[in-house]
Amino acid sequence: MKIVLDKLLGTGGASDVYNLGNGKVVKLYFEGFDKRQVEWEYNKTLDAYQNGLPTPQVFEIVELNNRFGLVMEKLEGKTLMEIMFAYIVENNNVSFV
Repeated sequence: MKIVLDKLLGTGGASDVYNLGNGKVVKLYFEGFDKRQVEWEYNKTLDAYQNGLPTPQVFEIVELNNRFGLVMEKLEGKTLMEIMFAYIVENNNVSFV
């Protein structure tokens, strides 16, 4: 698969996520990230998807500019941070003083 990075959608502790179009994204790990960990995440995500858990479908492991990545289904929705913040606010578990 030829990878052409589109818009950067987000950055996490170990990777950047880029839009690929056609309902797909690539989670591109930072340079030097161990390929075995990428393979582990691929296998766990594939297993979760195949067993009906609400996870994106993972298609393949790729390498781009000395970085390993996962091509995955693009899902629309709230981020984990948005969900956590809403929970805290709704349950009055936060003080802004």
